[in-house]
Amino acid sequence: MERLERQQRVADAVRALPEPYRSTLLYRYLDELPMRAVAERTGVPEATVRKRLERGLQLLRERLDGEFGGNSRAWALTLLSPQLRDAAVGSTVGWSNTALVLGAIMSGKQILWGVAALMVLSMAWWSWPSSLDSGAVEAGGRGVVVPASVAMAREPSTAVDGGPTTSRTPALQPSAATVVSVRGLLFVDEEHRAPADLEIRVERSVGSEPVFEELPQVHVDTAAASWRMDLTGKQALKLWITSSSTVPAQIPVPVSRLVEGGGLDLHLVAGRTLQLTLLDETTKAPLTALEFEVCKSIELQRGGGRIVTRGAEARYRTDENGKAAVPGIPTAGYLSVVTNFVRYSRSMVMANGQVITTQWAGLPVWSAWLTSELPLEQTILVRPGLGEASAVGVVPAWASVAGEREVRVVARQLGAEPRLHGDPFVLPQDANHGFELRAQAPARYGVWLERLAGRERLSAEAVVEFAGPGVGAPIVLSALAVRQLALRCRNVPTGGILEVRVSSPSAPSTSKQAACNGQPLELSVPMVAGDEVRLTVRSAADAHGKSGWSRQLTAEQLSQSEVTVDLAGSWCDVSIASDVVALAGEGVLSLMPCRSGAVVTDEHVIVLCNEGRGSGRVHVPVGQWAYVYSDGQAQTIWGVQEVTGKAGPLALVPRLHLVPESELRPAQRFDAIEGVSLRALPERLRTWRAPSTPAAAVAMPVGAELVRIEAPR
Repeated sequence: MERLERQQRVADAVRALPEPYRSTLLYRYLDELPMRAVAERTGVPEATVRKRLERGLQLLRERLDGEFGGNSRAWALTLLSPQLRDAAVGSTVGWSNTALVLGAIMSGKQILWGVAALMVLSMAWWSWPSSLDSGAVEAGGRGVVVPASVAMAREPSTAVDGGPTTSRTPALQPSAATVVSVRGLLFVDEEHRAPADLEIRVERSVGSEPVFEELPQVHVDTAAASWRMDLTGKQALKLWITSSSTVPAQIPVPVSRLVEGGGLDLHLVAGRTLQLTLLDETTKAPLTALEFEVCKSIELQRGGGRIVTRGAEARYRTDENGKAAVPGIPTAGYLSVVTNFVRYSRSMVMANGQVITTQWAGLPVWSAWLTSELPLEQTILVRPGLGEASAVGVVPAWASVAGEREVRVVARQLGAEPRLHGDPFVLPQDANHGFELRAQAPARYGVWLERLAGRERLSAEAVVEFAGPGVGAPIVLSALAVRQLALRCRNVPTGGILEVRVSSPSAPSTSKQAACNGQPLELSVPMVAGDEVRLTVRSAADAHGKSGWSRQLTAEQLSQSEVTVDLAGSWCDVSIASDVVALAGEGVLSLMPCRSGAVVTDEHVIVLCNEGRGSGRVHVPVGQWAYVYSDGQAQTIWGVQEVTGKAGPLALVPRLHLVPESELRPAQRFDAIEGVSLRALPERLRTWRAPSTPAAAVAMPVGAELVRIEAPR
């Protein structure tokens, strides 16, 4: 009766949780829905679901600690049946037995008190302090700790020592240390099976950087869909699991398994299937039997103004129609297709000037950030490879070379679009300061000289064209012509900071700053051909530069010796308030000015909303502004608001109306909202596709002018 009373009090605590934490916890643990299904039901990204689960469990534990006196272990164990409680008490790591409760629930006891016990024990295990915690996040799959009794009961039918095994890393010699075995079953979309080419790699982390080592030997039995590894130490480990038919997965090994071994089932995701059609760029004919490589990257972390991804490569071949199916596509991450996957050993130049040697392939012929709305049929135009080409050159005498390490020759591959330009790498020099560039034709490269000290550029970027195989023309480097660009700024705001940043494809960015006091500003900026110049005005209080008005000068302006820039006159600081956009969430808020009835795309304000570090206050010119919020999955709101300069927040609350879902097929585009033309914006930003799930109606901005367009092929 005492246990029943405690369970009822826990159930009451779950019911008392605020939304959206209560429904998220119940979807995940009562209905046992996977993260992806919870995200679809609640209409948010999987990353948001994970954060809501973590926060909801924290709220639940705080409430129950207050209810029962703060001894989480004591009251949580009383929620279990006597058999499960005895097993948990007998464990050497107190909170490693979350799966005991999970096993009870999955065996039929799907009632709220059992769910509450699972959540509380799960949360207590997550918060258990240990130096073994790797800090790695689960992505692309999940690991489920199996109770010792369950693992022992099924051992005869899943022993990986019998039958064929595939060892993905070399075996280690046995040591005198205690050997701990971790083993389990493999699942794909909850089906007990394993792809034939499944590979499991074991890694450990040092600080924030992964260290790839031949750690434990991993045995994979694809016929029995099981795996095993033997540990001889207690290092923090994570598993990197890949195959050509599943989403790449990173799964940390729980602390309890590192200490005492035991069962750990690996649940993988088949993901979506992308249908590709590869055509010859010139003739538009299908490219039959063409081998290509796909890198599927999953999103590991989002925050601090950056997205961390990690990918795995797999190769495929087109059929007689130039088509191929690529399974295992994630919903969040990055995808690239490469047809020239001949790898060269290149010395890459990092952002800080450090040089590291790595294997490098050609630029992708197609790439995209992955969202749930990405069309799963894509046509890619390809320039088929013609063979290897090369060109040679000599460091000129005017560079004042005293030794081969005084200057270096740097190259980068040039794509059809600036976003596809490759990373810079160093070309080795011989004793006579000669160098050679090798590549697969057709290709374009840029080559330049830079001084080691301070990465000062010494030459202009020479463009090398490889139209076909063989030896091309010699590479000639000419001295760099530096000139001064005079910037005159008028209508300067009475507060804030003006920053002028010069970005170069072949050198670190440089910047100049000036305080805004309402008076005209004049700055002289050194630059060379190919540089980009961006002006940013932000509030003086915004020390981290998280937000601010920004404008990039056009190529025509940069060709002049003097440029006059209007900084828009009257400015004001406004705070952002919205019932839709949570600035403590993960996403990007973009504001663009509206002039003459149309949105202006060469000026904008970006507010990064990452883990509470986004700025809720911006420094903007007075006037009409259009805004869009993106959470990494899709553009979620559109609207037009007026900034008057008066005190008060900029209320970004879109007015919505319902549109029948049938009227949005196959796709609609916003050409205008509330009389403001959006035609200057890229189509991807103003295209609305009907949801894939049936719905009576969808919410659209009031005053939106909708135009039906054909679905992209």
